[in-house]
Amino acid sequence: MQQPSVFKIVLRNTFGGLLFVFVLATQGAAVAARPTTDQAAKQSGPEEVFKTHGLTRTGFLLITAEEREIHAVALSVHALKSKITFETISRNSISRAIDSATNAFDHLEAQLASLDQKMQAVKGDPTQYNQLVVPFNDTLRQANQRKTQIDELKKKEGMVADSQSLLTDTALAAAQRADAAVAVYAALARDPALKAAIETYDLGAAQPVKLGPSKVFSDDVAFVKKCVSDIAVQGIPIRMENGVPVVEVTINGKTREMIWDSGASAVSLSAETAAEFGLRAADDDPTVVSTVADGRQVKDRLIVVPSIQVGVFTGSNIECLIDPPSSIRGPDLLGGSFQRHFLCRLD
Repeated sequence: MQQPSVFKIVLRNTFGGLLFVFVLATQGAAVAARPTTDQAAKQSGPEEVFKTHGLTRTGFLLITAEEREIHAVALSVHALKSKITFETISRNSISRAIDSATNAFDHLEAQLASLDQKMQAVKGDPTQYNQLVVPFNDTLRQANQRKTQIDELKKKEGMVADSQSLLTDTALAAAQRADAAVAVYAALARDPALKAAIETYDLGAAQPVKLGPSKVFSDDVAFVKKCVSDIAVQGIPIRMENGVPVVEVTINGKTREMIWDSGASAVSLSAETAAEFGLRAADDDPTVVSTVADGRQVKDRLIVVPSIQVGVFTGSNIECLIDPPSSIRGPDLLGGSFQRHFLCRLD
């Protein structure tokens, strides 16, 4: 009998049952039934049944390969979280050093401006002018040193790895695999052939066995679920440009900056940005008349973008307006057609 698969993707078929015929002795006389060819093919010992179902005996537990895989993935998630903590500490330390060096540089620039003003005022007096040249040059040297220090620190800051995206991908994948692993155990618990094999094994075993999962597995599943829950409420970094929040947006694997605009009804892209994302409007796409910030009315094309990602959050089938080609490149807005899929709060 072909074993059915439960999931769309299964590493191996572990479900379905094998039929076992057990012969019991009655009053010293063994009564054996001649098995059919199909039954004979299905007869095997408990250890073989465990193996057929992908189970490994660990102490008194029978655990699945999926449990071992989840444990390995959970360890990877633990390692990534520790790595991110270290990266955050390093990045914050460098950021504080940049702030300190920048403040010192600004102070030196103010001193230079003051000295230069004084030098201009006494230009006609060589003695006073020369007395100011030495502190001016010394201050200029210090300012250049600070500028070099800031550049080096920013370069160092850029070299600090950012493992957040990797953690997100790993945790989300781990949560999906954990759900599948839990379903495997649920299916095995309902398997009559496995239940019979465990009962037979326990009859002659010094230590009875039972089907997992183990407590470690339960802890691993809870851990990856908590990670996903934490990810679901995390913030998205923004950059303020002229008082306007700007975020990085990914479409078709390409990332560009867009304005986070809670007042815009839809996502809106200039023709140039749309082309950079690989988006093009077809002749039969609807035309929408939009009024832009300077009062102009433009005829946009309305398309549906399969996927737009901001940080760890992804919206599907998002309506998007594409501006017509123009000598004036309009702003790229991440508006309501994306934002209304989420609970948003700008801090």
